[in-house]
Amino acid sequence: MIGLEKIKNLFNPQEMLYKCIIQLTAVFWMLEKIIGWRLWTNRRTFPLVPIFEALNELPTLFHDLLFAINLLAIFAVFVLPEKKKLLAGLFFIELFSCLFDQNRWQPWEYQFIFILFASIYYEKKNLLPICLFIMGCIYSYSGLHKLNPHFLQLIWDNMILKQFLHVPAQIIANKWIHHAGYALGCIELLFGLLFLFNKKRKLAIIILILTHICILLLIGPLGLKYNIIVWPWNVYMILILMLCFLTEKEQMAIANHIKISGIKFVFICWAILPAFSIWGYWDHYLSSNLYGGNTPKASICLDDTTQLTKLKNFVCRTNAACKCTSSWQINLQQWSMREMNVPVFPEERIYKAIFKQWEQQYPHTHSKLIIYQ
Repeated sequence: MIGLEKIKNLFNPQEMLYKCIIQLTAVFWMLEKIIGWRLWTNRRTFPLVPIFEALNELPTLFHDLLFAINLLAIFAVFVLPEKKKLLAGLFFIELFSCLFDQNRWQPWEYQFIFILFASIYYEKKNLLPICLFIMGCIYSYSGLHKLNPHFLQLIWDNMILKQFLHVPAQIIANKWIHHAGYALGCIELLFGLLFLFNKKRKLAIIILILTHICILLLIGPLGLKYNIIVWPWNVYMILILMLCFLTEKEQMAIANHIKISGIKFVFICWAILPAFSIWGYWDHYLSSNLYGGNTPKASICLDDTTQLTKLKNFVCRTNAACKCTSSWQINLQQWSMREMNVPVFPEERIYKAIFKQWEQQYPHTHSKLIIYQ
């Protein structure tokens, strides 16, 4: 009887769907970890920003072992996706790892942790609806955050039109061309909401898949070759959307999501709390503020670079954007991206914590921290 039950489960659509989501998440989580491996160790010059300062004193071997255990746990979950104990073990390992550096709270990490949480806490049949609810919130808030003038200037004008499409400056300066960039945010917001509320969401799925393909063309190996850490994440989102497209009977509207026992926690974290980021009361990356152009930037301004032999690849001349009065600067975003393949977590408290460590390590550089838009 036990063997027959296992055979039935093997061909059960809900069981297969559950396994597919868990295994896809494990594969792409592993890729993200490997690409950004320095983020999960202290084998780097970029400072760690732990939750508590005392955690900064842990040796390199501790971080290496924790990272190795983390990778083994992800692999074990891929092989045995139905083992709740393995899923719970990975969940707590991830949370534990994120205590040692707040830069590890990347948008993909935050999403994967919640998918893991849903796979542990909820019934298997509810994993896809919760996964889709989270994705719908990501698209909706990501689109909303793009409706600001910084997005037009930094992402639309500079990155898309100038660097990628090589549009002449006089055309970019045209007010109609310039403000046309708002259409990208509106499309993402509109179809993100359609994806959440409409049971017949196939059109939204097609548009969102095309959006991810365009993103990969823009920043991927055929485009600007920028931010490699999110390349696998975009592929992952495409595959989940395709899975959603092929399993329409398993989909649920937002009203049904809320009825699931315990879903209120996911609803609060993904639908309610991100709204507070507009007033600065919730972190940008935990609010799906992705390429919105309106996150704070930071640079360390320097007069003396003689102590910085290990950091010479990250030191550059000052520019007008950061408003440094010194001759040299280290842009924290560029430093993080070049060394760890991961953007710095864009919050003022993170920048101030990094600069505090900087002053302790390099007291004679006559430096100051500049935070700006």
